[in-house]
Amino acid sequence: MAIPAPSFGDRSRGLILAAVSEIPLPGAAALSTVLGWYLPSPYQKRLDAFFTDVANRLERLEKAGTLDPATLEHNDAFLDAVRAAIDQAARTADAEKHEALASAVIYLALTAVPGELQAQLRRALEDIDELSDADGSLAMAEQLVRAQPNLVGQFNAIAGHASRAMWVYLNHPATFRVAASLAEAAHLARGRSWVKRSGLPVPADPAVPFVYTDEMAGRLVEAIEAFHKPEVRGEGCKVRHIARGNGSEYFFVTMNDYSHVVPVWRDGEVVDALGFSEFGHTFVYTPAAGTLEIHAKGGKRVNGPLHRIFGKAVLDIDLPITAPIKPSYTLDHLMKRDRKLECDSLDPVRAPRLTRLVLGSKDHDCEPITVEANPELGPKRIDEVLDRLLREEVRGPEHWTVLAARFHLDLKPEAKKRHPTMQFSVTRHSCDLRSRPDEVRAWGERTMQRSGVSFG
Repeated sequence: MAIPAPSFGDRSRGLILAAVSEIPLPGAAALSTVLGWYLPSPYQKRLDAFFTDVANRLERLEKAGTLDPATLEHNDAFLDAVRAAIDQAARTADAEKHEALASAVIYLALTAVPGELQAQLRRALEDIDELSDADGSLAMAEQLVRAQPNLVGQFNAIAGHASRAMWVYLNHPATFRVAASLAEAAHLARGRSWVKRSGLPVPADPAVPFVYTDEMAGRLVEAIEAFHKPEVRGEGCKVRHIARGNGSEYFFVTMNDYSHVVPVWRDGEVVDALGFSEFGHTFVYTPAAGTLEIHAKGGKRVNGPLHRIFGKAVLDIDLPITAPIKPSYTLDHLMKRDRKLECDSLDPVRAPRLTRLVLGSKDHDCEPITVEANPELGPKRIDEVLDRLLREEVRGPEHWTVLAARFHLDLKPEAKKRHPTMQFSVTRHSCDLRSRPDEVRAWGERTMQRSGVSFG
């Protein structure tokens, strides 16, 4: 059998695989037919579809005389940026997000931009991924309303979170950068390193806005660099300030971490190079509430000193170290029949329902009561039991508080292939979604947000 000559599609696939060879994908690395490694089928299918889409687009550009593939095969900056797109494509089965990532790759191929700008575009790919959900769309919409209200109509007319993120990135980069930072802060808030304290001075006149100055940022940089100097890191500290519409002042602080050797693709081969990764702290100061939230890994050893540093550098006061506020979920509305349980329409889940509630006495004068749904009697079982309980009890609904709840979500066919079932539990101060795969955690968190189960 004659072996056909390689087409441009074959060459572009090889080009993309040259980029993917350095990405540590979950479970494996690249296609077995090319690199001899085994890749679990969900990832293989995602990458196959992504590769095919990008290869077909590149082939059409070559036939149209718009693109010369020879300019890409040894373009190290292009390959490096493509790796970021492939990494994101392998982590999601969202076709709309794949579409946005493929468009970004074609944009990189057509512009053939220099290495420094390629690095910025690579970061933009990561930010587009971060903004490709309901929280990201909310952050972008909020900034457009503040900075460019005349464009809100165009933004709302775009279907899909990833498409909106791509549109804002290409047309309104300043708004995109601000929204990406806010989305990153929202993502960090789901982790365990976020500490909130109260007791900060509240302005006498809430109508007077907080005034950020370069001198304030300089003092913060100097103090944080001095704090990390004994660790032999923290140089190159930078502060970025964003005032959010809800009255909160965000301070994003980034600096150099320890140097390390990283593999890079250079002159057709993988070589070692010395590089610096970054680490940082996020401060959220809300003057009207007198609160300061800090995201910084390191526990009490770091959070207490950073609390004092912010107070002195930004507010010019000596802040006492008060006990952190223990965040909690709002659950009491789940007792009501008129509660609304909703999913994000773009997530592959549907029909959220409660299968378990634990009620506790606000006066602590009786043991907690657990109410569970009987699957044979349908989802309304919870409401029937609650109605009877509250009728028979001398104490009315105002006497009870919800201590814990369990949610069950039906999965659409495309999600069932990866996750057989989905249910999760939430208490006043914790939620077991944090131990779940990223996409499952995101589906559950968006369901809670849309169902009024807020955290703070």
